[in-house]
Amino acid sequence: MTSLPKILLVDDLPANLLGLSTVLSPLPVELLTATTGDEALRLTLNHTFALAILDVQMPGMDGYELAKLLRLDQRTKNTPIIFLSAVHSDDYHQFMGYRSGAVDFITKPFNPEFLLHKVRIFLELHEHSLALSQGKLQLESLLAEQQRTNAELHREIAERKAVEAQLQAAKERAEVLSGAKSEFLATMSHEIRTPLNGIMGMLQLAQTETMPPELREYVDTALASSRSLLRILSDILDISKIEAGAMPFEAEDFTLDEIIRPIMLSFRDVAERKGIDLAIHVEPDVPKRLTSDPGRLRQILFNLIGNAVKFTTKGSVTLEVYPLPSCALAGHQSIHFAVVDTGMGVADEEVDNIFALFTQVEGTYSRRFGGIGLGLAIVKRLVDLMKGSIVISSVLGQGTQMHITLPLQVPAQEDPVGMSPQLDSAPATDSSVPARILVVEDESINRLTAMRFLNHLGYEAMSAENGFQALELLKTNLFDAILMDVQMPGMDGLEATRRIRVSAEALTSANVPIIAVTAHSMAGDRERFLAAGMDGYLPKPMEKEDLRTTLARLLAATHRNTKGRGPL
Repeated sequence: MTSLPKILLVDDLPANLLGLSTVLSPLPVELLTATTGDEALRLTLNHTFALAILDVQMPGMDGYELAKLLRLDQRTKNTPIIFLSAVHSDDYHQFMGYRSGAVDFITKPFNPEFLLHKVRIFLELHEHSLALSQGKLQLESLLAEQQRTNAELHREIAERKAVEAQLQAAKERAEVLSGAKSEFLATMSHEIRTPLNGIMGMLQLAQTETMPPELREYVDTALASSRSLLRILSDILDISKIEAGAMPFEAEDFTLDEIIRPIMLSFRDVAERKGIDLAIHVEPDVPKRLTSDPGRLRQILFNLIGNAVKFTTKGSVTLEVYPLPSCALAGHQSIHFAVVDTGMGVADEEVDNIFALFTQVEGTYSRRFGGIGLGLAIVKRLVDLMKGSIVISSVLGQGTQMHITLPLQVPAQEDPVGMSPQLDSAPATDSSVPARILVVEDESINRLTAMRFLNHLGYEAMSAENGFQALELLKTNLFDAILMDVQMPGMDGLEATRRIRVSAEALTSANVPIIAVTAHSMAGDRERFLAAGMDGYLPKPMEKEDLRTTLARLLAATHRNTKGRGPL
C-alpha cells in the first residue's frame, strides 16, 4: 500500500497549527507538526516530507534559521518550503525568506483556497519527482545489466566459440533492451503528452478571455512553462532517436518562407516582451524552392533562434540566409544560415563544449536561464546527419554568431526566393459559411480543448468519442475536415480512417481531409498515419496556431461543398 505524502507544519502557537491542519485536512496527506525548530529537525530524521510550511517568528530558532538548516541536510535539501508570517510582510523579510531557501512567502491572514491550491501543486510535483526517480532507477538497472554483459564478453574473448556464442546472446539481449527502451519512451511520451495537451489547450483558451493583468501573467507563465516541459520531452526523444539511428531522412520540396516565417512568428511575442529586435535577411539569389528534410531544418533553426532569444536581453536577434558559390555535392547548393545575437555570449573555455549533451552556459545554481542542455547537441547531430557544418563565434558579454552551412538540393528551373522580412501571419481562408469540423477524441478534456479551439477559430464543431460514433455521424452529416485521435477504445483512428476511405457510397464525407491529432510522436509515426490515408498530422499537445494553419491549408486545397449539409 502506498503511503501518503507527508507535510511538516512548524509554528510555536498550537492554535495556529490546529487552524493550518484544518485548512489542509481535505488533502490526502499526513500532517506532522512541531512547535520549535529543534522538534522539526528531529522529525526530519525519521520522515521524508513532500513540503514544509514554516512560521517565521518563533522563540529560539526562527523560521529562517530552520530553513537554512533544512537546505544543508542531504535528506531535506530539496524539500519545498513555504513561509507563513503574520508579522513580516515587507520586501526585506520576503527576500530573507527566499534567500534562506523558501519557494514561497505568504502573509497571514491568508486565503485558505489559495494555500490549498499551492500545496496541491507542490504535491503534484512531488508525485512526478517520485515517478521520475523510479524511472531513473529502472533505466540504471538496465544499463548495469548491459555493462555486466559486456564485461562478461571481454573476459571470455580468449575462447572463440564461446565468444561468438555470447556475442550472439548479447546481440539478442540488446535487441530486447532496445525494444523495451523504445516502447518505454513511446509510452512515456504518449502518457505525458495526453494530459499536457489538456493543460496547454485550456491555458491557450484562457488567454483569449478578458482577465486581470496579474491573472493573465499567471496564465502566460503557466503556458510558457508547459511549452518548456514539452521542449524538454521532445529533446530527450530526439536524442534517443538520433543515437539509436532511428531519425529518418525525409526529402521533399519546400520554400524557406514555409520554414522560417512560422519560427520567427513563434518567438515574436517573447522578443517584444524583452524589447529586442527580431529580424530576417535573406539574400535575393537564394533559390525559392529547395529539396531536403524540412523537419530537420525547421528544428535546427528553431533551436538556434530560440537559444539566441533566450540569452539576449537587449539589442537584436537576426537570421541571415545566403548562398555560397560552390558545393561538393552535385545538384546541390550550399546555403549558409547565420543566427546573430547581441546576448550574453560564451566564454572561450566553454566554446569547445557547447555542443556536448547536457551542457549549459551557466553551470551553477545561480544561473539565470533554464534548460537541460540538449538543444545545441541536437542541432550538431542534425547538421551532421544532413552532411553540413556548424561553427560558433562568440564574445563574452557582446553576443554570439552561429554559422551553419547545409548542402540542399535545388529543383530544376527555380527562381530566387521572394520572402519579405515582415513577420505578420497569413490570414485564414475566407468563407461566407463556416466550415464544419468533426472532432473524434475519446478523452473528454482533449475533446473539449479541440472543440473550443475550433469555435475560437470560427468553425462549427461536432464531436464523437470513438470511430464507431464518427462513422454513424458521417452517414447523415457532411463535414469539411476531421480531427482524428489515433488511440481510442473500440475502433481506433487508423481503422476509422480506413473505413471512411473505402465507404464512398455509405458516407457523405468519404473524401474529407482527415488530420491525425495524437500523442504518438516517435520516429515514423507521422509517416505511418499519412500512409494510412490521413492528410495531416498534429502532435499533442496541440497549438491553436498550428491547428489554424493546418486547417487553412487543407481547406484551401479542397473544393468545399457547403450546400445541403446535414444538421449539426
